[in-house]
Amino acid sequence: MRSQYFGLEHMPECCCRASHLCDHFQQMVSCWSVPLQDMAVLVHDQGLQIDDIDANVSTYELRTEQAGQEIVKADKYQRAARNRKFILLTIVIIVVVVLVLVIAQ
Repeated sequence: MRSQYFGLEHMPECCCRASHLCDHFQQMVSCWSVPLQDMAVLVHDQGLQIDDIDANVSTYELRTEQAGQEIVKADKYQRAARNRKFILLTIVIIVVVVLVLVIAQ
């Protein structure tokens, strides 16, 4: 009976200490709440930036492929234009030679 009485004697003191510890814990959680929320926002924003970077890389990859195809087309057009110029120059030379031969006779 004495041990029960001894425990009850210190009960208000223990409750007060427990209440104080709970208040202290609540203050610590409150102090950490704002920085953790800020960090969550930063992590979310960085995730969005990574998604944007990923989308840009995909876009540039596609555009690089398209640019390669356009270069191949441009090369074909240049070759065709060069062939046309060569044929036109050959025809002009033949006409000039024929005119010179006709005039010379």
